[in-house]
Amino acid sequence: MDGPLTQRRHTILAIVIVCGMLCVGALWWFETRAGLISEMDRYGYPALLAIFATGLLASVLSPSHRSYVELGCYFGTGLYFIAAVTTFSIMQSGSNLYTVANTLQWMPILYIVAFIFFEKKRAIFAGLSVFLLSILAPLAVFATKGGQFWDVPLGALLINGYAVHLMVLLTLSLFIMLKDQFVQASELARKMESTAHTDQLTSIPNRRGLEAILDRYGEAPTQPVTLILLDIDHFKRVNDQFGHLTGDDVLCSTAKLIKRQLRPTDAIGRWGGEEFLIIAPDTDLQAGMSLADHLRRTVNASIHSVVGPVSFSAGLAVWADGRTLRDTLHLADRSLYEAKRQGRNRVEALDILTGRTFGNVISLSRLH
Repeated sequence: MDGPLTQRRHTILAIVIVCGMLCVGALWWFETRAGLISEMDRYGYPALLAIFATGLLASVLSPSHRSYVELGCYFGTGLYFIAAVTTFSIMQSGSNLYTVANTLQWMPILYIVAFIFFEKKRAIFAGLSVFLLSILAPLAVFATKGGQFWDVPLGALLINGYAVHLMVLLTLSLFIMLKDQFVQASELARKMESTAHTDQLTSIPNRRGLEAILDRYGEAPTQPVTLILLDIDHFKRVNDQFGHLTGDDVLCSTAKLIKRQLRPTDAIGRWGGEEFLIIAPDTDLQAGMSLADHLRRTVNASIHSVVGPVSFSAGLAVWADGRTLRDTLHLADRSLYEAKRQGRNRVEALDILTGRTFGNVISLSRLH
């Protein structure tokens, strides 16, 4: 797993380690001044700082071993907590409840770090290992000496602390499992949506996919959007003479050829049968006519291995100036019909004021 996401993960983990060092340093200073520091922490805090500092340095000097360094930092910190719990469980440091509470309240941070930065199986293993190892000493004391070994405040702290730890581990485990299910469901939904909006033959948007693209421009786009409706000429003759498989190949090759000529902002989709719709945003009628005729000549110049030259007829209209999408599509369809009527293999645009059409080269001053 490389790339920006991995780098960001490493950066965040380094920030967490640095914050951990600051917290440990602050606790060491505060507890020493207040006279609250335990014998365990007189050596434990410096050891933690050494573990964190070594981990940071090793991750910088040896990036290829960073995963092992991270595990080393994690279990090194875990050993500190295990040693602390063992110390006040066996030696009954009940007179210093601050030390017990302080240790128990910081331990869940270790579980959270594991589930954030490790993959699922490793996170569960790491968190559960620290929890089980830390509870061994209290369980051994309870099994051999009974609950009366601890005074009531210390026993209550241990019971409540480990109950919280167990709930944190269970919650994190359930969360990560639900997260996996959510990711799988999201991926399935994305694939289903993609399938529903993609023509399975040509691998370009189908009519539903085109309608979704058109919906993005709203009822009235703020920029002119040229819609080019094109129809492969004499396609029924291709199917009748060469068969439907050849006809399908003509559709696919034509779609690929046209798509290669379009801008990244343009879109082509299968409107139905042998009809395709091209959506060209920020394109006026003059530019749209030039684009459509360029596509017509490009397709016509390509020679299909079975059918030979392929041509199409096209009609276009501009979606702008308050015109509705329905009216624009209707105008493009009428223009396409006119292109076919005038002999096919041509591009037409209809003047809605006069009913006249203009093919290939037009004058904008004559068009609404």
